[in-house]
Amino acid sequence: MSEPRLRARDLRCELGGRQILDGIDLDLHGGTIMAVIGPNGGGKTTLVRCLAGLERRRMTGSVHLGRAALERLSRREVARRVAVMGQDVPNAAGFTVLEVVSMGRIPYLGGLSSMSATDHAAIRRALLATGATSLASRKLTTLSGGERQRVALARALAQDPEVLLLDEPTAHLDLRHKVELFDLLSKLQASTDLAVLLVTHDVDLAADRCQRIGLLAHGVWAACGPPNEVVRPSLFREAFGIRVSVGSSPVTGAPHVFPLPASTPVPDETAPPSEWS
Repeated sequence: MSEPRLRARDLRCELGGRQILDGIDLDLHGGTIMAVIGPNGGGKTTLVRCLAGLERRRMTGSVHLGRAALERLSRREVARRVAVMGQDVPNAAGFTVLEVVSMGRIPYLGGLSSMSATDHAAIRRALLATGATSLASRKLTTLSGGERQRVALARALAQDPEVLLLDEPTAHLDLRHKVELFDLLSKLQASTDLAVLLVTHDVDLAADRCQRIGLLAHGVWAACGPPNEVVRPSLFREAFGIRVSVGSSPVTGAPHVFPLPASTPVPDETAPPSEWS
């Protein structure tokens, strides 16, 4: 297997006297999507911030982009290689979509320099890849939630990153727009060599669209691997404190989660997933 685009070893982070991450190892390869799921407060957002170099003073362990240690790279150098997209589109009242997407090229610009042909080409590719070309002249404030998330993704792609980190990008979207965003990420994964890490609470969509899932609870991996190895009743009971049944999608065969009443017997995990009930 090729060298990972992003690698973390024994990653730890303490915030406010509390250990948020406690020894995380991670390999993220190009052309793959890895989902990170887990309970609130489990460390998911802190993981994204550490991998993006935003918590350098509070983290220990190592993070590498390719062979380069994150701690040795400037913020501008990291921004050229890692793009971050959160659940909230930044307030950009008065800006057009084209202007917002163009902000993705800031890491490549000097203080007074204007955009080059390379910059404009990257912006066009990002708009095209996200289906946002027709929105270019519209004000951001006129867009729907789904359209705004596409624009936020286009801005991230305009950075021409090697690694894309997404922190709950579907949090405020309805089911249709959640599916559209996951489908868009799957299309990007199939057509580019981008390495994607996606924090999400949409377990079923993650199991359908992602090659790997990491279940993060109390700052450590409760499990990390292919969806069928991670989406299991016992692991969800320990991480989330709930009882679930896990079945298989009739279309993709991916595991899907069904929460159970507290009185329901615990599923027999020695049986095939299709018989977990």
